[in-house]
Amino acid sequence: MTAVLRNNAALTRNLGGVRLGGGGGSGKTLGLRKGEKVKRKLDIPEDPAAELMPAAEFLGHETDFAAITEQFPDSPFDPARRKVLGRLMGMFAMDYQGAGPEERRFLRRLLAAPNAREGYVANRALHLCAAAHILRRTLAIGVAESRFATRPTHGFLGAVQARMAVTTLRLLGPASREQVWNLLTLCGTDSHGQMMPTADRVLERALVLKAMAARRHQLGPWSVHGPRALSQLTAFATEIRGLRRELLAVRTTLFPGDPSRRAACLATLTNPVARAAALARAELDPIYAWHEHGRNRQDLTVTQTAAKPRERLAELEELPALDRSPLLDRPRLHQALAEARTRTPAPLHQDQLDALSDYLVGRELAEGRLLLKNQAMQLLKTQGFDVIRPESVEAIRTDARGIYKFDAARALGDLLSRFTGATYVRRVFSDQITAGADPLGQISRALANGLCVPISIAELRSSFAHAVAAVSSNNTAAGPGFTLVYPPHLELVNLAAQELIAPQLPDSLGRRARADAYMAPAALDLLAAPFGLPFPELGIEDHL
Repeated sequence: MTAVLRNNAALTRNLGGVRLGGGGGSGKTLGLRKGEKVKRKLDIPEDPAAELMPAAEFLGHETDFAAITEQFPDSPFDPARRKVLGRLMGMFAMDYQGAGPEERRFLRRLLAAPNAREGYVANRALHLCAAAHILRRTLAIGVAESRFATRPTHGFLGAVQARMAVTTLRLLGPASREQVWNLLTLCGTDSHGQMMPTADRVLERALVLKAMAARRHQLGPWSVHGPRALSQLTAFATEIRGLRRELLAVRTTLFPGDPSRRAACLATLTNPVARAAALARAELDPIYAWHEHGRNRQDLTVTQTAAKPRERLAELEELPALDRSPLLDRPRLHQALAEARTRTPAPLHQDQLDALSDYLVGRELAEGRLLLKNQAMQLLKTQGFDVIRPESVEAIRTDARGIYKFDAARALGDLLSRFTGATYVRRVFSDQITAGADPLGQISRALANGLCVPISIAELRSSFAHAVAAVSSNNTAAGPGFTLVYPPHLELVNLAAQELIAPQLPDSLGRRARADAYMAPAALDLLAAPFGLPFPELGIEDHL
């Protein structure tokens, strides 16, 4: 409260009621009768940002109130509008203060949307995923803006689907990633590459990305369905290209915004379970809904000519050039190697996996192990679906032997999120403890939510590091603890919680070793059921 009053004073905003002054406790200075209590009355200040950001000065930032309270229509700092985001409004204020003009225009559009809270949650989650700005804004708008003018007011996709779309795109192989990027570039254009006046380029892209996320289990590195899934995506992007927003809204879902436009397939589904399964599948996959509505574009082309051209927002429409750095293929290769260890039958033998892994980290290989590495590369090429380019393997090896530029923690987070439905953020034990955080509590809460927590272990005076995974909580002789999976032999190790943050771990986990960092799950999928659980009563099964 003190910080709020200080901010109000700095802005020369007076508190309502009588003005507080100096003097003793008798109240004479305020003109009060003896025995009368001081009634403190606080009006809403003209600058609500003063309430939203009371601790900004403690974060090391000089608060720019003039920028925050920019007078645009339907100001997000209007007391009536603040209720849209609730407790998230303070975070929104911080984001808005530190944003440039393009980001501010995006945030204003986001807050004005019917599903502003869900859209902003998606925006923050995509920040954690380090999504490209253009994709983050596109997907957040797809979540925030309502599909229909009347109820239901849900968006074109959900926050979970938005985050899975970003992760799926990053984990695609080089050729697939380029193909999808080309589809996004062509959204809203005609055969000559010119923008169509009635097209909604942003929502077209959001639907293409949503359809890609619905096929993420078919786009894995060892999937035989990858080419067919990409061809379906290409056909869908071509068929919806240039359609106006209203048609995109109606034909990519089976929920009827207008009863007269209800999909014909629903009339034949008298079984309520089958009907629910069709509705749920269409919400996951816009291509399924599009096919159920039919593909006749003749009436679509006629009706869209009467629509008014939409206002263009350059910061949401102009895609940058695709980053073709060979190091971007590293997560895809790690994903392929991780899946090769768990698939039955295994596409790569253990000795081939070890030889290729050693080559990637820059080790010198004997002639026999070089042969095993070459065999592994050939299997990746013949059995894998768009895994990696040979030149990328050499670039990764060169990078590992020089200055290591790759963010391994982020790549591991992407890889794990594909299987667990959570985005993981790397946190160093010593940093968290110094900052007064509770890393052991964070690990316990993650385990209670059914998630594993990877932990990296480093050995003193050695560059050697390895990882274990906390898979459950238990009780040891020394008190509460964790059950760890040790990868070399997949053996279980029970460790007291306090032992995990001790200066030295037990000898079973390494020679003079200590726990370095852990991958704390963030942006959990609380809006949907956990991935990997079958729902046979709805006819849906997520194979991740």
